[in-house]
Amino acid sequence: MKERYGERLDVSVVNPRNIMAFWDNIRYGVRPSVPVWVLDRKKVYEGLPDLAHLQSLIDEKMGLPDRASSTISAASSR
Repeated sequence: MKERYGERLDVSVVNPRNIMAFWDNIRYGVRPSVPVWVLDRKKVYEGLPDLAHLQSLIDEKMGLPDRASSTISAASSR
């Protein structure tokens, strides 16, 4: 993620069992045993997402072109 987005992406890891995360647990419907992915204060995924799916969500939110399709089009135009 750091290589792909650099300083444009801020990643925070929060332990849902920590009392300081209490309100976030309620806001996002977090269960302590399941990872939750929150992007721009919206729960976008519960569990372990496919990396390509997660990157496409981030790309869309940042207004970046879909890198997978642009790579495919560049390869097919050769």
